[in-house]
Amino acid sequence: MSASYQSLYPALTPAQRYHFELYGYVVVEGVLSPGEADTIYEAMKALRDEFAAHPDGLKATIRNCTAIGPKDVGFKGELINFQHLLEVAPCMLDFATNPRLLGLAEEVIGYTVRLNELQGIINKPTPADIEAQRSMPFVWHHQRPVNATYMDNGLYHCLFVKGLTYLTDVGPDDGGTVVIAGSHRMIANEDDMLLAVEEDPSLIHKVECPKGSTLLFAETCVHATGRNTSGKERAVIIPAYYPACYAPGNKNWIHPSEGFLDTVPEDKRSVLTGSGKLVPKRRHLGMGPGDDTVRMWPCTPWLTQQHNMLNWSVDPKTPMDPATRHFENDHTTYDPHAMPLEPWQQPQ
Repeated sequence: MSASYQSLYPALTPAQRYHFELYGYVVVEGVLSPGEADTIYEAMKALRDEFAAHPDGLKATIRNCTAIGPKDVGFKGELINFQHLLEVAPCMLDFATNPRLLGLAEEVIGYTVRLNELQGIINKPTPADIEAQRSMPFVWHHQRPVNATYMDNGLYHCLFVKGLTYLTDVGPDDGGTVVIAGSHRMIANEDDMLLAVEEDPSLIHKVECPKGSTLLFAETCVHATGRNTSGKERAVIIPAYYPACYAPGNKNWIHPSEGFLDTVPEDKRSVLTGSGKLVPKRRHLGMGPGDDTVRMWPCTPWLTQQHNMLNWSVDPKTPMDPATRHFENDHTTYDPHAMPLEPWQQPQ
């Protein structure tokens, strides 16, 4: 079955695409209207109240959604992290299948896509948290760009993309996400990257934007939660997408409950179930929203290795993310040679 969902593609202007190519991320304003952002935020706050009132508290599962609280992450203030928000309220499905958001995901992946995560976070630090954050190192993490990236028509693509969307305004002290600019292309040792940003902190970019904005980034881009020192409540919703052919993996994936898919309109269902057939989504740098003619550059042909990278995760028995490496800012050593090379990566 081919993908039947609707997307707005291309979704990025030439300048936005260039920004993504250079830094590994781009902030796109207005993906949600203020009213749409408020609707999702209110649904998340209502869900927070449901967990608080439930006899099992955060050990409960509510409409297929689970949650963790501040004690699970060493936080003293108000924090709740929701996993699998899809079935909580109709606005969650509408958001995850938003045509503009799907177009943004297709921009990075280069193919039709499927949803694999839908997470939400609300946090409000206490004065003690604020003081602790001032000297706390960022907890950096990413997926190494070994088996998950490719170039096509002069543009960078990553097979794992997130569209972190802010439900509250994010000012300079409100804990906007931080990224190490350009790290999406780096196969260098992470310790060395951290040494570089310690020498030049301007390599760390911090997001500031109005609510309804989406931080589109390749999961290969090194990123971390920013420091919320304003004391304001901050709320985000975080969808993650893979190519449409990927089979559901571990517990972090969306696994719709029995009967839920029957309630989903047919034109949105393939976003949740995936598809055995991939449809390429191609562009050149100069394209923008509304353009439908792709110029091909003979110096950057359609690369065959991307098909090898897509095939390794179709089998549900195959580990979904063998290249994933999470690391903390403690200079833990990682040996990049420990990851076996694919045949096309062998030195010629």
